[in-house]
Amino acid sequence: MKATYIVRNYHSFISVPSEDDRKPIFFESGDFNDLIPFTRKLTYEQIEFINLRSDLFKTGRLEFEEKDEKELFEKLDINKDKVYKASEIIDIVRYPTKEKLERIVAIDDMNVVDLFRGIMVSIKNLGNEDISNRVIATIDKRRDELYRGNVHNSSIIVKKTKEEEQREADAVKQKQLIEEAVAKARLEWEAEKSKESKPTKTTATKKTDK
Repeated sequence: MKATYIVRNYHSFISVPSEDDRKPIFFESGDFNDLIPFTRKLTYEQIEFINLRSDLFKTGRLEFEEKDEKELFEKLDINKDKVYKASEIIDIVRYPTKEKLERIVAIDDMNVVDLFRGIMVSIKNLGNEDISNRVIATIDKRRDELYRGNVHNSSIIVKKTKEEEQREADAVKQKQLIEEAVAKARLEWEAEKSKESKPTKTTATKKTDK
């Protein structure tokens, strides 16, 4: 019996090619919001067939279980750094930082940007939370650049968020306070040690003749 691997789909419904052209493999929609995937067991041969004819695994559109990722990425020659899992995309869209937004700017595949855009739009449509305008602008601008063929020389400049700047300022201030407290404690310790090391004065008594 051939070994099988669990393949996950957190995104919308998709049909993928199979060795039997008359029987494509269907993946029902998953629930990315609660990170509940639709799963299906496939053999390595089926996975390899899909990978040779699509970029679904290369982009992260379909995912493997964590325990199988290293083995399958190596066998399929997939660059893990270019794979964007649903949980990673959601984290970037919901909780952007300068470093996370720079990952969007570095994307060189339109299909990956479309994964980001799809999740971004879906979260907006739920109406439960606001998406940062910086996230929306970065995704849309990068998509436009890739559409125009600008793959490697993005003109998008990402700045730190106000929250990041405030956190850094607070961290610098906290560090200064700690350094000042340590310096003060050292001065007090040295002053105390200096007092202890000073010799005490003794008074001599004069002998008298009896």
